Amino acid sequence: MDSSVLFGVATIGYMLSMVAYITYLVFRNRQIGLVATGITVASFIAQTIAFLMRWVEGYEMGLRSFWRPPISNLYESLIFFVWCLILGYLIIEFKYRNRSFGAFITPVAGLALAFIEMTGMSKEIQPLMPALQSNWLLAHVTMSFIAYAAFGLSFGTALMYLIEKTEERTEPAYIFWTVSLGVLIVLLAAMGLDFMKYHVLATNSEVIKDYLFRATFKSGSSVVSLAS
Repeated sequence: MDSSVLFGVATIGYMLSMVAYITYLVFRNRQIGLVATGITVASFIAQTIAFLMRWVEGYEMGLRSFWRPPISNLYESLIFFVWCLILGYLIIEFKYRNRSFGAFITPVAGLALAFIEMTGMSKEIQPLMPALQSNWLLAHVTMSFIAYAAFGLSFGTALMYLIEKTEERTEPAYIFWTVSLGVLIVLLAAMGLDFMKYHVLATNSEVIKDYLFRATFKSGSSVVSLAS
């Protein structure tokens, strides 16, 4: 069994925990909350083991030194981002005893890992280019994705605060952020449709290299251009 199998298990686990946390948020049932936390912890352990397995695999193949963690490409970086995100969430949950937060964090983790499967991203362990074999790159990538995870946590916190504190639907803040969230969902849906259309016509490498640069105001897609 290689690391990709456990990463797949973690992906399914995070999606299940997302459903469980949202159910807990709606019904406030303690047993459902315990199940959600249990699934998240199990998925996090599976992802941690998979991450360590990939680390060892790269070393045994002679492609990396033992002291260089597997964060050298987009696939590995996304996995590291999700790992940091869930680690941060679990620390918050066990410190403050608040499981409602999980309904806003686990969707980010599950969708980030699902993105890997949707795009057919290469999972092969590849050596770094000589120009990139630097400890500065390691520090840069590590700190960058820890910061991305912190941004993800702050996003979830802000969204939870918005929903729980704006109880009156006539409040200006509620109206403003509801409209903003609606616009965001429309943009993401438009980009998703455009992405699926482009994925059919392009190879996996072209999708990863070019798609994020196409989905801009200059995009050839009328859907994304209009939404932008």
